[in-house]
Parts: sequence; C-alpha cells; structure tokens
Amino acid sequence: MDTQQVSCVKVSGLVLLKIIKHCEEETLLATEHVNGVLLGLAVGNALEITNCFPLPKISEDDQTGSEALSAYEFDMMKNMREINSDYLSVGYYLGGYGCSFLTRSLLETLFQYQTLISEAVLLTYDPSCATRGQQGLKSYRLSKVIFDAMLETEKRVRLMGNAKNPEISWECDASLHSGKTNFTRLLEELPTSVVNSKLARILLKDIVDQSDEQIADTTQVKSRNSFSGLHLSMASDLEQQLRSLIQRLDNIYELQYTYQRTLSKPGTSTAPKDQRIKELAPIRLETALASCQADLYSSGIAQLAGQTVGKLMLAEAIHQYRNVAPNVTDTE
Repeated sequence: MDTQQVSCVKVSGLVLLKIIKHCEEETLLATEHVNGVLLGLAVGNALEITNCFPLPKISEDDQTGSEALSAYEFDMMKNMREINSDYLSVGYYLGGYGCSFLTRSLLETLFQYQTLISEAVLLTYDPSCATRGQQGLKSYRLSKVIFDAMLETEKRVRLMGNAKNPEISWECDASLHSGKTNFTRLLEELPTSVVNSKLARILLKDIVDQSDEQIADTTQVKSRNSFSGLHLSMASDLEQQLRSLIQRLDNIYELQYTYQRTLSKPGTSTAPKDQRIKELAPIRLETALASCQADLYSSGIAQLAGQTVGKLMLAEAIHQYRNVAPNVTDTE
C-alpha cells in the first residue's frame, strides 16, 4: 500500500482503554512516557487500530534488554495470531504528559517503522487532557520531506557500505536546505477518531440508561444542576504548559544565538556549501524540534484558554440573570 493513501486513523475503544490503563499503572513524571505496539489493519484509506500491548521499560544502552524486548514483541504477536486476533504491527504509541516526546530518536524510530510498514503511525495520548474533558489522542506520521531525506541518506549509507559513518546524517540532506522547503514541518497529524463495535455501543447505552434511572431522585438532580462545572480547576495544567512553553522558547533563543555565532565565524561565508550545511544542520534540526514542541504547547494553551473564557462568560450570564430575576418578580 502506498504511504500517502492512509488519510485517517480509527482507534478501537479497547486500545484507548489499554493505553489509559498503562499510563495509570506507571508513575509518570513530566518527561517520562510509556510506550507499546499497535496492532491493526489498513482498510482503504483508513488505518484501523484494533489492539495493542505495552512494552516494558529498558535503558537505551542495554543491548541484552533490547534483544529481550524484540523477542517479547515477537512472542506477543505470535500469541495474538494464535487467538485469531489482529497481529499485524501498524506502529507504536506513546503515553505521557506534554509534548516532550518530540525528539530526534523519535523521528528515527518512526522512520524505521514507516520503512518496514508503510501504513505505520505514531499514536500519542496525554493523560492531562482527560481531566479537561478532552480526548488527548493524536496520530502522527513523518512528513514527506523528512521521510524522503532519511530514505535518501540511508541509500547513500548502503552504497558506501559503512552504516556507522558519522559524517552522513539525514538532516544534512540538501533537499532540506533549499529555499522552497519548510524544514520545521517534521510531522503530519492525521484525523483520529475512536470507534466501538455495535455490541459495545449497546452495552454503553444500557449503562447510561441505568445511570439515568439511579439519579432520578430530587437530591441527585439538584447536584447535577449545580454550578460545579463552572469551576476553573485548570490552573495547574495551564501553569505546567506555560512553564514548558517558556522553556522551549528559551531553547529556541539559545539555538538561534548559536546559529548566528556559527554563521559569523571567520571563513564560514567562503567555506564550501556542504561544509556549511554540515555545521548548521544539527542546529536547525534542534530548532525545528523545539519549534514543533512550542507549537503543540501553544495549541494546548489555546484550548485551555478557550474553555476558561467560555466558563467565565457562562458565569457572568448566570450572575446577571440572578440579579435581574428578583427585580422582575418585585415589579410583578
């Protein structure tokens, strides 16, 4: 299947529940994430993710642990096949707070997945979104420009026969440094929706109907009609996202300063183009990663601000109504 034909992602409710459970079982810090493998099948232009399983944490420099992790992943897929479940890998997921997942290693891991599996995606889940009534589930793929640059670099490495050559790096590809290329566009987000089987929807409807019957008495109806929903309980989330955004902006400023200092070095302007690209490409990549993180944090802050403004407007309207209502009663 062609890599450009997958235009949307459909996630089973079972997958979402498993990811939520995995995040709750781990004590996650602000910079920690849990990960796992996604299983499913591409149907037409939609990627259907029907199952998943978590992966244990290992250190990056543990070679024995990496081999054991690969064996574990293979055994899990084999077990899925034996129980007649979808066992084809279609990517992996990351669960954690914020947007700190966007790193160079993530881009390279996603490239490996998309090279082996053309439909592969990265699924991210932010647990803090659930407390705000948001889904917090997003799907990403490498942009075509970045994917082509990585693929071209891999071909050059194979032709040279030295995969460990430090002089060859995908961010130094000439196509990323032309004036027509938007280098900061690293990932492409795909529309993501959560779907359930008809049997699951019937079960959920029965649960909702039973809950409605249980809260039919007057006391519980009053509690449902209270103003607790207007409480502005997002200060901690907003503070965390603002702090992270400021850190990313500071990183961008430092990287831009380093970039300008590199440009102003004696002999830089007269150096060959390949040499200039080799020196500036890593800085541009780090700047692009920080810019993408800042953009994601800005989007989250905009959503928080939108909800807060809506609650403030509702509270103001209720306050005005309660002030006007007694005057109308006295007049009558």
